[in-house]
Amino acid sequence: MKKSLLVVLMSMVLAACGSSGGKSWVSNGGLINPPVDEPILIDIVPNPDVAAVGYVDDGLKGKVIKIKSEFLSKGFGLEFDASNLPEGVMTKKVNGNVVRMLNLPYSVLAWSQPSAYTEGEEFYDSKGLLSGVGKFTIKDNYPASKATYHGYSANPNAVGKMLLNMDFASTTVSGKLYERKNKEGEGLPDITLKETSNYAEDAGVGALLGETDYKPMGVDNNLKYVVTFAGPSADEAIGFVMAMGEMSNPPLIYEVFGGKRDLPSPPLDP
Repeated sequence: MKKSLLVVLMSMVLAACGSSGGKSWVSNGGLINPPVDEPILIDIVPNPDVAAVGYVDDGLKGKVIKIKSEFLSKGFGLEFDASNLPEGVMTKKVNGNVVRMLNLPYSVLAWSQPSAYTEGEEFYDSKGLLSGVGKFTIKDNYPASKATYHGYSANPNAVGKMLLNMDFASTTVSGKLYERKNKEGEGLPDITLKETSNYAEDAGVGALLGETDYKPMGVDNNLKYVVTFAGPSADEAIGFVMAMGEMSNPPLIYEVFGGKRDLPSPPLDP
């Protein structure tokens, strides 16, 4: 299980140093897939005038901007300036393609919007249309306490919210993706991220693998989820809902999610 989890998370989808990892990137302005005509997509951007990297520690800000900008530029054939991207789920038109991304202060997930998509389909395959990059947290820098994360979920047809509860002392996580809506505004079922302590790591960067109750279109594909953390001290949680095939094949991604750790409430005045 350890090798399978690490292949899924570290090698096939995420690029902690901003490398392409052998995926089918657009580097010359070409098209990954046919253009999407006038897509009707929902963005969730709570503060469009506030750059996400404004929440990054000053000592890491330049590095995070560089990693994100290079990753997005290489991946989608246009010079991206990640220093101005807000937090949330957003849409960008690039070279005739529609690029969707879930951007957080320390990490970003991005994909080229499929020209045709039916709710419940996977949207990542061997063509490598989705990937991510970030400043990931090594286990030695995990907090010693419990933490709650709030954020976003998305697929090519829908957006929603994320709630994740992590107990770093026992390395146990659980959560849900909820208030999901498709582009027509219709409600979609919640996705439960069942409690798991199935943990593995590579070069100090860890991830957890768990089960979900998600049955797209009523079909039980035994979908799992994987989650890892970004930022100096696990400031963010990011992950995927996916089907895991043979180890020689990439995972099939059905949903992405990510969010920030809640800050503790200040003490009350005596």
